[in-house]
Amino acid sequence: MLWWSVLAARAGVVEDLGAASARYPKDAVVACSPMSDLVALLPELPVPPGLSSSPTGRLLLELTDPELSTALGIDPTGGVTMVTREDQELPVELALPFSGTEEQADALVRRFDPSAEGSDGVWSLAMRGHRFLVVHEPGRRWSLVSGSTRPPAQAAPLPEVLGGLPDVSGCAMYLPGLPPTGRLHFEIEEVVGFLPLRGGAPGALRFVVDRPLGPLWTATDAPLPVGRADTAPDAVAVISVPIQDLFTSLATSQGTPELADELRRHVSLPSGATLAAWGDPRHGGRWMAMTEVLDRRGRPFSPRRLSRLAVRALRDDAGVSRVGRDGLAMAFGDQTVYARFAEDGRVALGSEPIAPSIALASVGTPWLDGTDMERVRGALFTLSATGAASVELALRASGERTVELVVEISLDPSARDDLRQGLQPVLETVLGVMGEAPGMRR
Repeated sequence: MLWWSVLAARAGVVEDLGAASARYPKDAVVACSPMSDLVALLPELPVPPGLSSSPTGRLLLELTDPELSTALGIDPTGGVTMVTREDQELPVELALPFSGTEEQADALVRRFDPSAEGSDGVWSLAMRGHRFLVVHEPGRRWSLVSGSTRPPAQAAPLPEVLGGLPDVSGCAMYLPGLPPTGRLHFEIEEVVGFLPLRGGAPGALRFVVDRPLGPLWTATDAPLPVGRADTAPDAVAVISVPIQDLFTSLATSQGTPELADELRRHVSLPSGATLAAWGDPRHGGRWMAMTEVLDRRGRPFSPRRLSRLAVRALRDDAGVSRVGRDGLAMAFGDQTVYARFAEDGRVALGSEPIAPSIALASVGTPWLDGTDMERVRGALFTLSATGAASVELALRASGERTVELVVEISLDPSARDDLRQGLQPVLETVLGVMGEAPGMRR
């Protein structure tokens, strides 16, 4: 059950969101607070054609005007909550922060159904062929409830998965699990998300699974191999799980654990890996990668011996040839990957013949600096990319059964325009869920 702690200092937010999840423990809950910050984003969204012709559309447009919002009785400093159900088109419950009078509450009800009936803060109405209740809690909430009754609220403890979420303006999401899928070896029991409305914290997505995560989800303490280049990369990805553990897990899941046993008989891969890119490697951009290969006792191979071992291991899977005494060229389809082996056990890969030598050089710009190294510490996977959309992403285990994905995105003006266009069909869908999309009739 959900008991959201974001913006706990704002009156009623924790109480209202806790009550929503206690009433509907098997349904999805979305909560945003304060409503003023959510409404402030509406002018940035693409306006669907005919928005002002639908009751929901007109209401959304009025919410962007402080004077009209006050006239409706809406309290912009409070939070808004929506409960949805997978097999139901309209919301199970939509709760708006409301500080208006009983007359204003009645007027808002009749915006959705002029023939609604009710008294003493409770109305019955019809919308798109479905029955709803509206419950007015004076000075707190105006709630649109699906059906003819409202389940009673029950006290609920704060789930561990919600601990430590950002205490800033934002929207929170809770899902009581996801349907099982054959693609995963575990079931997802809870999903929690957080999206900041005005910055101040990154977005976060957490998954609670039905079993302990295991050692694969523990970041390695081994030194991370980092390369250098003549210019700073546009993107850097870091895998902090030992490559040997990843290979073992993959081989086991594919039903070929003997491959992992064969690898362990010859080499040790105790470190993670880093990958740097300049431009988009899928469209001609260059890339380099770095990891570490040691012998079974944890000592470096001689580059010549390691190159011979690699040729023998890859001869059936790639067109491989030695380059000098410490390098390889490997053909995969129409692409060639170049590798070079260092005396200290580091292995550099790249999309160009000179790339591995640049990565292993002692001069140039490190792919990661001291600040970057602190950022990746403890995370299983991180990605940092610059461009029209700058992204900082980190995947980590935040509990015995909890996986957390933290993402921070910054958009330049051109990317914002593309996002606006992409959001138009999404906005039209949301309006449909709330009651009536442009062009639809009740």
